[in-house]
Amino acid sequence: MRAIALSMLFACALAHAQMPDFSIYTDLRMQVHSSEGDVRPRLFDPFARISTVRLAMIFEGFYRLSLSERFTRIPSDNSSNQLEHFYVELPGVWRLGHLDTKFGRGWLIREYGLGGEFNTNLLIDNLPITIAAIDDGGSRSRGVIGRVGGKVGLSFGSGHHLAASGTSLAAIRRPEEAPGLGRGYDLLFGLDAAASWRDFRVLFEYAGLRRGSSPLDEDEDVLDLEFAYRKNERTPEFKLGYARALQARTDHLRAEVEMPIDDKLSLTGQFRVDRGSKLLAFGVHFRF
Repeated sequence: MRAIALSMLFACALAHAQMPDFSIYTDLRMQVHSSEGDVRPRLFDPFARISTVRLAMIFEGFYRLSLSERFTRIPSDNSSNQLEHFYVELPGVWRLGHLDTKFGRGWLIREYGLGGEFNTNLLIDNLPITIAAIDDGGSRSRGVIGRVGGKVGLSFGSGHHLAASGTSLAAIRRPEEAPGLGRGYDLLFGLDAAASWRDFRVLFEYAGLRRGSSPLDEDEDVLDLEFAYRKNERTPEFKLGYARALQARTDHLRAEVEMPIDDKLSLTGQFRVDRGSKLLAFGVHFRF
């Protein structure tokens, strides 16, 4: 909480100099999930994208305060509260507060906690680098996470109880199957790459998980490949993905479609298969 308090004090000091510009943005995902005869309403999709409301304030044209809160928590998630993030930043340079850190392209692993993030460029080849340190307290995510690179990047993470949150490893487990407190890994490393051609995109990501926080967390390597197609912002977006957990020898397939109705509303559908178990989700996606 100390980092949040410092962020708020810093923001207040800036406010004395100039009234900030602010905006409120709501990202609401209302869905029905059906699996093996079990039908449930959800405010998150099968791949851990959560409904949020976000407030952003810009001071002096440079500094930015951002607060994002979830409408609901994912069952079994080990996050300490419903905040997705709450930080003050100099965009593109640093962030301080409760952060939504990302490993790789932010698909396989997304962790949260109090801390700071710093962005710069390596002297060699001017490659961008991001390093973040977080601590969510207790038996939750704690450590240092970083990434080096552009369209191709190398990532690393070192600490305790990493990759155990409901927003991590959604490619190989359902969000509500997160292992909970005291679980996860102490060492992460990965590779990600992206390529595009006209209206097609191909995304690849690998994550190595080592030094389990408990005997139940065995070493694992995860491969993920996704193909996406979208003509423009007013046409449907289609995604097909495949993930493989190498040590567990499990395959995971997924398909997604999002069909825009207007600038603020779209219809969504997702389908995933994990170890033969199928999940179908459909609903609406509001943005206002």
